[in-house]
Amino acid sequence: MLVKPNYSEANPDEVEPYGMDFFGSLAPGEIILTATVTLTVVPGNGTDANPQSHVTGPAAWVGSKVSQMISHLVGGVLYCMLFTVTTSAGKTLELYCHVFCKVPK
Repeated sequence: MLVKPNYSEANPDEVEPYGMDFFGSLAPGEIILTATVTLTVVPGNGTDANPQSHVTGPAAWVGSKVSQMISHLVGGVLYCMLFTVTTSAGKTLELYCHVFCKVPK
């Protein structure tokens, strides 16, 4: 599993697409067949009883890029966003990053 750079801070009222590019992980001619995104709380970094509820709809992909709409994160929580794809070569690939949701003022 590879770590990608973290996203900038999110606001609790945002509904935004987040994405990952699997370009360097795919062989020539290999394509993405399925994609999912799992959202969890980084242990010891806030509380959200149901982080997966912020994942809105299915993941989408074009070429090597996967995107997912994420909505209304909880302020003060650091999330881990795990992008998982299966490919035409039978591989399962994972990339993840973190996003912190700032506390509203």
